[in-house]
Amino acid sequence: MQTSLRELSQITEMRETTIFARIKKLENAGIIIEYRAILDPKAIGKNVVLLF
Repeated sequence: MQTSLRELSQITEMRETTIFARIKKLENAGIIIEYRAILDPKAIGKNVVLLF
């Protein structure tokens, strides 16, 4: 499940712009290196999973 900036803002009581800036800082520092989506092949009606 992906959490939106709005949801993070409500949880942390921080502004969305602050959260966005912190996420970008972590990406630029190499701490966050990638994002992934894990799909359920049955849910999308396919038997093949592609990895990029």
